Amino acid sequence: MSCETAPSPLHRETSTVSDAEVTMAQSFIDALAGDFNPEDFTDSYREALEALVQSKADGVPLAEEPEAPKEAEVVDLVAALAGVRRGCQEASGRG
Repeated sequence: MSCETAPSPLHRETSTVSDAEVTMAQSFIDALAGDFNPEDFTDSYREALEALVQSKADGVPLAEEPEAPKEAEVVDLVAALAGVRRGCQEASGRG
């Protein structure tokens, strides 16, 4: 099985994709694939913008928005994986 893709600026001539990777990617896509129903989604930005425009047109101030949620802690996944790897190596006596 081979996988043909469009040229990409990130593409390297030495890049290879195994059959197992292609199969796994296809399985993932198939698992997430489904019918698209636009009615299932709302455009909250558009709704808020329309409310703002209507409010300004009517001369009525909008209610204040609630305080934005605090940003979540960002985890460095590479560092976390490196730590797990070191722990596994130490546990097996290879570290």
